[in-house]
Amino acid sequence: MKKRCGCRMLLIVSLAILLAIPAAWAQPNGDETTVVAVGSSRIRAKDMPAAREEAINAALVMAVSRALADLLPVETMVSNFQIINQSMFNQPDRYLRDYKVLTESQVGDIYRVMLQATVSVTPLKKSLATSGVTVQKITYPRVLLCVAQKRAYDLSPHYWWRGGADTDNDAATILSQALDQSGFILVRPGGEDSLSNYPPDLSAAEAVALGQRFDAEVVVVGLAEAEESGGSMSGSAYRGTLFARAFRVADGQLIAQVRHTLMAARIEPNSGGIEALRGVAASAGEELSARLAEVWTKEAASGTLLEVVVQGVSGRMAQFVKLRGALSGISGVDSLQMKEMMPGAAVLTVRYQGRARSLAEALEKHAFDTFSIRIIRVETGTIALELLPR
Repeated sequence: MKKRCGCRMLLIVSLAILLAIPAAWAQPNGDETTVVAVGSSRIRAKDMPAAREEAINAALVMAVSRALADLLPVETMVSNFQIINQSMFNQPDRYLRDYKVLTESQVGDIYRVMLQATVSVTPLKKSLATSGVTVQKITYPRVLLCVAQKRAYDLSPHYWWRGGADTDNDAATILSQALDQSGFILVRPGGEDSLSNYPPDLSAAEAVALGQRFDAEVVVVGLAEAEESGGSMSGSAYRGTLFARAFRVADGQLIAQVRHTLMAARIEPNSGGIEALRGVAASAGEELSARLAEVWTKEAASGTLLEVVVQGVSGRMAQFVKLRGALSGISGVDSLQMKEMMPGAAVLTVRYQGRARSLAEALEKHAFDTFSIRIIRVETGTIALELLPR
């Protein structure tokens, strides 16, 4: 089969189309996936055989793309696109057991084929591992949203941490929806009067303090503001601005920030300000979600070195061995080593493609026959648990 390195934009658009295809088009069967794909090419110099071969090769690249989409989240494919393009899309035949052309057609100088291909999954996984791409669904962090809003004629901003319900914050609502739809876990605290000493514009230290209080991993702080900006033929014009920053609670580091501005024109002052705020929040929410996803995907791919402190091991060595086996079998655990054995406790080091909380939750779901475990605490780099008899 002829090797072909496709254009980046063409492959991304094609991938987006393929991701929308119903699941019946790709039928997994153990180590293999049967995929139906369409490829096209342009007929040059009336060379029909060459155009047909090019269309078939394009369809095979799309078949491999579809199989990869079942293994990786889209954001992982996007952030590792250069690697995937060079090592996999450029040599699709390495991952195909067979294929057959179902139908083909010519429209003008465009030749298209529809084929059914059998993609071998194991070679794909091996190539991903060799290239350093993690075959792991990313668990996104718990996000606390602290974005204040000031409409065109408000004297002061509205924000939930001043105490009481905050139902008029359109910008925060739209930002929450954008993050939620992208897979982030939203922390939704109730109104607490004891937080009224926090200002509307939170510092990094104040954001981290609130994040720790509400068990969040990321805190997004910012201000959405609408102001009148002259007039237009249709009435008053309003400018909406939103500046937001995202801090990692574990170390207080700034990991993403966005600043957006949008103009809106409405006759009524209140509706004009709200329109500008909603519009700017929608555009800012899309960019913020993408940036946070990119940061979290890269961090998850590099892996995290965790310590697992196991208490209650005295007289339960057989149970401890079973715990170690269960821990090493959890998806995302790359390595596990004994660091220290003490009277009544042991310390393990684990290289994990994810966060400590995700690993603790996965371990809690594991069923043991003769004992159970109790998670004592979960911190940034440590999980402490106890073995308990049934």
